[in-house]
Amino acid sequence: MLIITSPSKTQQLNLLEQQLATQPRLVKQAGQLIDILRTFKPEQLASLMKTSERLTATTLNAISSFSLEHTTENSGSALATFRGDVFSSIQVDHYQADQLSYAQKHVRILSGLYGVLRPLDLIQPYRLEMGLRLETDSGQSLYDFWGSQITETLNEDLESLADPVLIDCASAEYKKSILDQQLNASIVKVHFRQIKNGTVKTIAIHAKKARGMLIDYCIRNQITTLSGLRTFAESNYELSPESDDQNVIFTCQLE
Repeated sequence: MLIITSPSKTQQLNLLEQQLATQPRLVKQAGQLIDILRTFKPEQLASLMKTSERLTATTLNAISSFSLEHTTENSGSALATFRGDVFSSIQVDHYQADQLSYAQKHVRILSGLYGVLRPLDLIQPYRLEMGLRLETDSGQSLYDFWGSQITETLNEDLESLADPVLIDCASAEYKKSILDQQLNASIVKVHFRQIKNGTVKTIAIHAKKARGMLIDYCIRNQITTLSGLRTFAESNYELSPESDDQNVIFTCQLE
């Protein structure tokens, strides 16, 4: 079982176990993208990323400072560096060595810059959403740039797992970077729905936090099977009877 999730734009470098740090496997490709971004003028970058003057300046600084050499001095652990809504529910500072080892084997973070990240991979601050229309020699978008590389990397990871199932906790923007027909695994999408005043719907902020809670639950309990994942029951979430082989649906009652 391999869990995928999306990164977050909010980041703060944080290093987990220094001796366990690993190198991002597609860092060469990340360097190619950085080289392209370094040709952009501030106003061009702001237009591409739709960022404010302050965010554009921060992004330009990250692009300028980026180094192909990722060390424990200039980088942080991927799982601990992303700080968005999903990651706020992942208790990285409380994991034991065996739980970090599980995460390294069973959790993957898709990335516009790095392609695929393992939790202990070193990353440097960046801003590059997968859905951006960034022109490269491969085409007009990052989907064109990454092509089959993300799928091939995931296939390599799936080979070492007894249960080759991809658990999709990613957004549609990032899931689109995976070529389903080339993936050597079945795909199960996880949905989180909220019930309020008798109406069932997906509220983005609650769904994001719940995805993080599920990933945290799997890491803490070292879940390796779909049946184990279905036992998730944090924050009043319950497995919906509408779940099937391709969709695991959890619902919770909001006050």
